[in-house]
Amino acid sequence: MMKGLLAQWKVWGLPAFVTALSPLFAQLIDVQLISAWHQPRWGIIASGAGAVAAMVSYALARNESLQKRQRRIKWTATLALVALVICVIFDRTVGQAFTLSEMGFALVHTVWTLVYMVLFAALGATIMVAYLVLARPPKGGAS
Repeated sequence: MMKGLLAQWKVWGLPAFVTALSPLFAQLIDVQLISAWHQPRWGIIASGAGAVAAMVSYALARNESLQKRQRRIKWTATLALVALVICVIFDRTVGQAFTLSEMGFALVHTVWTLVYMVLFAALGATIMVAYLVLARPPKGGAS
């Protein structure tokens, strides 16, 4: 019975998960990952970085075994999550919780911009490899 219930997770689990998180969606959508001072320039560049990372990930992972693909997803998803947390922390603290000297401000914004680019690249790579895991078995059969 439990096995059948878990097999139907896509039918009952995903809608329940989305419903449980729905009150948070507006807050999640409104979070700025990078200061408006950098927009729209860095948003455009980050989108390009995500697309390039997705293409590179496809080229690297298309002939890998299933286990290597799954390991790649874990690493890139973890990297994306860490980058997201860093961006949110910077957004909530820089200029609000503490003030910086001119040099400190430039350094923090440089790091922030690089982390923002890493976030988009890691998301692009994660999405592409996840697609490969779900849609295309590795050459030579599933291993």
